[in-house]
Amino acid sequence: MAKKKAGGRKHRHGPGAGPRVAAPASVAERDAAGGAAEARASEGEAPATGSGTDPGDRDDQGPEDRDEGDAPAAERDGGGAPGDTTGGREGDDRDEGVGSEGAAPPAADEAAAARSAGQSHAPAHWLLRFDHAWTWLEARLLFAVLAALILVLCFWISLNGMKDPVEGPSKAGMVFRAVFGAAVLGLGTRFALRKSKLSDRGRAIAIAVAVVLGLALAPVWRRVGVSYASNFYAWFDSGSSLALFGGLHGVSTRLTVLLALLGGSLAAGSGSHINIDLVVRFLPVKWRRFVHVLGSLATAAVCLIASWAFFNYVAIESYHARTEMTAGERIGHVMKRFGDQMFLLRKQVGFDFGALGNVLQGKDWDDDGARTEEITTLNARIAAEPDEAQKQSLRDELADVVAHPREPRMNGRQWNEWLEGAGFAERFGPESVATMRADDHALEKPRVPFVVLPAGGNAMGLLVPTMNLLFPFGLLMIALRLLLRALLVTLGLKSAEPEGSEEAVEGASEPKEAAR
Repeated sequence: MAKKKAGGRKHRHGPGAGPRVAAPASVAERDAAGGAAEARASEGEAPATGSGTDPGDRDDQGPEDRDEGDAPAAERDGGGAPGDTTGGREGDDRDEGVGSEGAAPPAADEAAAARSAGQSHAPAHWLLRFDHAWTWLEARLLFAVLAALILVLCFWISLNGMKDPVEGPSKAGMVFRAVFGAAVLGLGTRFALRKSKLSDRGRAIAIAVAVVLGLALAPVWRRVGVSYASNFYAWFDSGSSLALFGGLHGVSTRLTVLLALLGGSLAAGSGSHINIDLVVRFLPVKWRRFVHVLGSLATAAVCLIASWAFFNYVAIESYHARTEMTAGERIGHVMKRFGDQMFLLRKQVGFDFGALGNVLQGKDWDDDGARTEEITTLNARIAAEPDEAQKQSLRDELADVVAHPREPRMNGRQWNEWLEGAGFAERFGPESVATMRADDHALEKPRVPFVVLPAGGNAMGLLVPTMNLLFPFGLLMIALRLLLRALLVTLGLKSAEPEGSEEAVEGASEPKEAAR
């Protein structure tokens, strides 16, 4: 009887079996099933014979697919026929033998295919991880540049509005103070009343009243902060390191360019650039890949040519590279000039730290001893003062200011001493430094602490040509992203459709099928 059952199992697992072929269970799986049955028996539970399975399905199952409770008693006891000393191992051995001689189970086929695909596409997967890391970095750079651009624009607009002269024809100062006051009072009222017991209607009315009050109070503080903001703006635009970049206007312009180039590189990496795909949509998938790769290569070639053309123009026009220089010599010439510019930038940053205290205190940023703003204010107060005694007191104060000017931040003698210890002679040579020194007759005269060029020229806007190199560098990055995407599409690791589109989602399984 036991042999008949074993033979039946052998026939069901043989080559002529039905459509349902169960993979032979491993030793660990059989041990786990036996342990689960013993645990149920120790808890006093009845062996699960059905487990919610249809009896007809259990008849089609092999011995390894059934729980221990479903097996006949002779098999659970570990024996076949009475007196059989093999303990039923003969049938199991036959089952295992038939399983090895028959068709390989699907799980084994998939595992072998996955291993072979992983070996053949290992470099491509490395490229895919590199592409993801590049996208991760560019996305965060894009966010940082966008945040910096917003801050610079807000700061620039605020200073322009605050420094607008009262007597001038422009109403920018009044408009800025009205908007600023309304925003501050409105947000402050909303924050103060967020936990109050007022109704929503009451809070809305209170916030509206605060906004109107902020608008109405603009003329009251129209003169507040004009001189302070004017001095601060003049320092940023003419006396700080930002003056080397072209002031706040130059910084905001180059940040906008950098934002556009980063966005273009991200679009190139995801295949999201604007294109006309009316004809491409009617092509088969294989031809779509070919057209996409061909278009990416052509666009990358254009970007590379434009990048080199931009670099050549900046090198010749701004860095004064000779036209007969080779490509390597031209790049080396630009890098040397760039190093000189970074040297001057570091020296100017040192001056900025010395001037920042004066600027924050409201003093003149150059502080050349003239005290111009204080003298102007006293003259205006003298003209508007009706009381003669008070007017005389103001005249005495003005005379004292003129007679005792402030100590300047730097004079000609101090400038020469600074040049000798700042490393200019080692960097540019003694002949160049000699043109930068203050003359003998100007040793005691005030001097604005701002770097000059080795030839004695003005350093305003010195780094503008360097920022113009953003164009060739950005185009080079876009070209590299296009080439990388073309390679990933060629290897079948990315779809030719833009990432995030419906076509790309539907074709997301294509790289997996290609890998198998």
